[in-house]
Amino acid sequence: MGNLLRKLALGASLLVGAVGCGRNEAPKKSGNLEAKVVATQKAPEVTESNRFLREFPEKIPGARSVKKYEVPGAKDCLVHIGQKHYVSLGGWEVEKDPDVKKVYQEFIAGVNRNQENVAKIIYHLHDRDKDLEILNEGYFKPLSRKKINRDYSLGIVHASRKLDEDKNVVLKKYPYLPGAELFASLAGIAKLSPAEDEVIYERAKKGDKEAMYDGREDYVLKKAWEDRKPYSYVVFGSKHDFKDNIDRWNSKKPDKKMSLIRVDPEEENGR
Repeated sequence: MGNLLRKLALGASLLVGAVGCGRNEAPKKSGNLEAKVVATQKAPEVTESNRFLREFPEKIPGARSVKKYEVPGAKDCLVHIGQKHYVSLGGWEVEKDPDVKKVYQEFIAGVNRNQENVAKIIYHLHDRDKDLEILNEGYFKPLSRKKINRDYSLGIVHASRKLDEDKNVVLKKYPYLPGAELFASLAGIAKLSPAEDEVIYERAKKGDKEAMYDGREDYVLKKAWEDRKPYSYVVFGSKHDFKDNIDRWNSKKPDKKMSLIRVDPEEENGR
């Protein structure tokens, strides 16, 4: 009888072992199932646009900062080069008011320094990309070399009249004043394309705040995407911020996502 009980107990323990664990036995680990599933999933492929973003230099001559905003799966990358650009003082009689003239001279000198640094950035980018093409603020029609040369000359002439100085003197003092992109294009460094829509641009000129910022910024994204390149460059005012526009764009167009690189020029040479 004792032998029979021992056999029954042994059989019961074998049965428990086959079905599960004994009461005092720690469960055997079968491995981290979640980790195994993740390991079998393929890591997202880095797109050409995001590879461009990752390889984009952190330090550039003439640039104060380079900020990168990578969006997983992006099929385009916008490089926004900020700028302070020359604006006309309209009908102000600068040359007849010494105080206004002094302020205007300081303004022009500051714009020229800023544009010189933008030019340094453009020249550096050309060293990396010999087919450099830039979307150009303030233009909504194709730019011929004749048009670029004319606008560059008009910028110098206008400033010389306001400052009451010979245009050759102004050209020597402020060669970047009309715009670094115009300067670079005339030097054969970059090809320029319009960054504006005529209707939106005209609304902005009349004071429409929505058109002045979001309207124009949204159009730049549309224009960049239509170029069908993995990245695009735009020289646009430093007060413009494309982050929120790109957020909206990516939400509405998940199959056309964009990343962003923001390059700000030095305010002064070396700062």
